[in-house]
Amino acid sequence: GEAVREQKNSSQVSLFADMFGGGGTDIPEPILPACAEWAPMNKLEKEREVVGLYISSHPLDEHRFVLDRYCTVTPEEVSAGLERLVGREVSLGGMITKSEESTTAKGDPCGYYTIEDTSGSYSFSLYRGDFLKFRAFLQMNTFVYIRARVMQGWVNRETGAVGRPRFQVEDVRLLSEVPHDFPKNVTITLDVANIDGRMVEKLLAFVKSNKGHNKLEIKVVDKSTGVSVSLPVGEGKIA
Repeated sequence: GEAVREQKNSSQVSLFADMFGGGGTDIPEPILPACAEWAPMNKLEKEREVVGLYISSHPLDEHRFVLDRYCTVTPEEVSAGLERLVGREVSLGGMITKSEESTTAKGDPCGYYTIEDTSGSYSFSLYRGDFLKFRAFLQMNTFVYIRARVMQGWVNRETGAVGRPRFQVEDVRLLSEVPHDFPKNVTITLDVANIDGRMVEKLLAFVKSNKGHNKLEIKVVDKSTGVSVSLPVGEGKIA
């Protein structure tokens, strides 16, 4: 009796009370403070920080259309080796996951960057005029579209040896601006034998729910005769 009263009056709690039925002092559960829900990007950053990967979604999911239709290579493909891309113009998109500004030994401004998508990443650097021209777009967690030309490496005048290929950035813009800046024609092909009122309703609903910047054209084909007719849809545009 006296021991139980002393335990209840004490600020100490027996770790073995519940195990042996000692009826230890009840500890109230902590009350979590009310707080606003994190923004989606902030939530994804914390997921990756804690677990090492994105769980609920990927930051680039909403830009999948642009990545699939406007980019000719992925960061992983560029990182695998520039040799096979020499002489080609390439375009890639992703999220900037590294952005560091510095100066060269000569005092010229430069920047070191990494672009990443769901496949992998590629690191590159910009110097002098190119750095000043594109630095505003290459900030951390910015979703960008990069157009570049892969050039042959510099030739050593003394030895004649050719250096590593160069990744020459020619344009950088936000991924969200790409469909508006580079609209494409989208053609929907229909078999005349399958066209009915229900299909037309479905087509109209699809177009209305996917409005965008790309010109829409409907191509009707008669497979029995091989005749086809293209029907431009006025001002109709699709994502």
